[in-house]
Amino acid sequence: MHGMGTYKYKKTDDIYSGNFKEGLKDGKGVYEFKDESRLDGLWEKGHFKEGHWQFKNAGSYQGSFDNGQPKGPGCFRFVNGVTQQGDYKGPEPSEDDEEPPLRLWHGQSVYAN
Repeated sequence: MHGMGTYKYKKTDDIYSGNFKEGLKDGKGVYEFKDESRLDGLWEKGHFKEGHWQFKNAGSYQGSFDNGQPKGPGCFRFVNGVTQQGDYKGPEPSEDDEEPPLRLWHGQSVYAN
């Protein structure tokens, strides 16, 4: 696969629509999960790098991603209108890690009026 197109994953019914390069998601694209959440943004060599992670009926997160996890500064926007800026922080992966280390959200305080 190379260029713009749509691919439906038979096993999960997930759908990717966007750019492909040498068989991998690369460039602008949208990955729609069966549960109706989606990743909308930039892909590089098959990995989501930056954009919106939209949750079904629960708002969204905008920021950068690495190893399938949010990383660095970002913003949550909830369906009730509340937004929260913050940072996903955690240790950098090492060559010995079987899975990427977990990053934790460090958000700014949010107050209701």
